[in-house]
Amino acid sequence: MKKSNLKSQISNEDKVLEKRREVYEEIVSSLKIFISGHAATEEHKNDFHAACSKAWLWAPDPVLVALNKFLDAQILLAKKTGEVDQVTAKQLYENVVVAMRKDVGFSTTSEEKFRFVTFN
Repeated sequence: MKKSNLKSQISNEDKVLEKRREVYEEIVSSLKIFISGHAATEEHKNDFHAACSKAWLWAPDPVLVALNKFLDAQILLAKKTGEVDQVTAKQLYENVVVAMRKDVGFSTTSEEKFRFVTFN
């Protein structure tokens, strides 16, 4: 591969990685609508839908699979079927964040490192 082609390829990969990071920031910010105590206004819901649409364009399959599992759990929680509890939903949320972190280069990230903070 020519040096100029290699530089171009690296530049393109850097641009894609930067875009993914931006999208992941939007997703994490918008997922707060599912956390108890946070507002779920129409604007917040629209932000969430926009972030998910961007994820479908930019995120790799492992991130999308984690996001879909989390969303499926949220649907079941909303239906109050008892099939999913809050502990499971929290774990699925963590899985989304961990998958995104791994995708952008934090390969040693694990669920044990993620913490939720709540204020009373």
